[in-house]
Amino acid sequence: MSDNWIGRSVSDQIAAAVSVYGPRTTMIIAISSLKTLFEITLQSNDQWIVTRNQTSLTLSPDTQYFAPANIRSAKNNQIYRQIINKFIDGKYTLRYSGGLVPDFVHCLIKRQGVFISPVTSDAKAKLRLLYEISAISLITELASGKAVDENGNRLTEMKINKMDQRSGLICGSVNEVDKFVQLQKTRNDNNHKSNEKSIEISFQKSNPNSAQNSKVPSHSQGSIVKSVSKL
Repeated sequence: MSDNWIGRSVSDQIAAAVSVYGPRTTMIIAISSLKTLFEITLQSNDQWIVTRNQTSLTLSPDTQYFAPANIRSAKNNQIYRQIINKFIDGKYTLRYSGGLVPDFVHCLIKRQGVFISPVTSDAKAKLRLLYEISAISLITELASGKAVDENGNRLTEMKINKMDQRSGLICGSVNEVDKFVQLQKTRNDNNHKSNEKSIEISFQKSNPNSAQNSKVPSHSQGSIVKSVSKL
């Protein structure tokens, strides 16, 4: 892929496709200008036929399916741990194949679900904006879903600064994505207040006559993803 993507937005895509292959080979195609998506399936005679239209792939705002990536990172991420516990307490159905595309396609086929790939201090972003996230985010939005990064930023509005740019991904049913974003925002606000309190206590305990003490301490398995840009 050429570097003419640099400086452009994810929304510049004109089409995207994800494919899951095996005993049954399917491809979900999204066309931006037509605001539509559909599924095609490979037949035994090597011909493709349309097997699902946009209505059959439209995500409901709520879900009972969840697909969490990198569950180990929940140990050091309180928000991610809370989300997973909420899923368990709510008796959600776990979908986990170890691959982005199979789990994402499962959400579309079931017309509900949420996929979460978090970013923590010990779990850096793995998914590439140009290669995986661009296609997933376009398809998600055309399926009436939502796709954001770990900070709640809409992924289709992000600009590509380098070929290997990476990001977190939360996508799927709108209400479930919003819940994660709200929890993340609440957590960040609480951390900010906690830091302010720590600084205030530090100043109270410092010697006002000492210049030194007055310093503030520094604080995807069997899958293909494709994107096509506008010329």
